[in-house]
Amino acid sequence: TNGNFYVACEGSGYSFNPGTIFCLTVPPVMQSMAWAGNAWNLSWNGQTGQKYQMQWSTNLNSNAWINLGSPLSGQGPTINRMDGSPQGPQRFYRVMALP
Repeated sequence: TNGNFYVACEGSGYSFNPGTIFCLTVPPVMQSMAWAGNAWNLSWNGQTGQKYQMQWSTNLNSNAWINLGSPLSGQGPTINRMDGSPQGPQRFYRVMALP
């Protein structure tokens, strides 16, 4: 499968018309983090066509998260991003599904 999940409305009710199809966005979950040469290779579950933004911070208690590159478009069930310039004694990562 391509990692996408769909729901179809078949009955009437609320404000949805019969035949309406919704694509459900599955929240990204980090799958692996591996050191390769001088960079971190990070991967998470994804959906084809969904846009994701990887961010990093040196402090989990801070609201100052920094984008790691531009948003990525999902190309399958696993998405990868490399951090080629990890500096400092620690770095935290998160990934967000974009609307």
